[in-house]
Amino acid sequence: MPIYNPIVDRGSYQKNMVENAAIRGSSFIRIVFTTLMIVGIIYFIYNILIAGFSFINSSGDEKRMAAAKNHILGAFIGLIVMFAVFAFLSLLENILGIDLIKLTLPIFTQ
Repeated sequence: MPIYNPIVDRGSYQKNMVENAAIRGSSFIRIVFTTLMIVGIIYFIYNILIAGFSFINSSGDEKRMAAAKNHILGAFIGLIVMFAVFAFLSLLENILGIDLIKLTLPIFTQ
């Protein structure tokens, strides 16, 4: 009889532990991907706010205004790259038929 971890399995003693591990692994990867997308959007908003304050506080100084404009441009480029990766994964999902965004791992049977 296999040994079960009651903390990880939360008292549910399933017969096929490999299937449960695959489900937990795919859930973990999906949560990490979603978390990185949310963190990226929050970082974009933060950069836009900081660049906006820098632009307002530049007092007409051309170098500081140019630096703030470049900061805003960099923030938008980062946002575009982040969503381009998401779109590329969606495209691969449609072409190959593999769930890359949901990231469901294959289930190995015994």
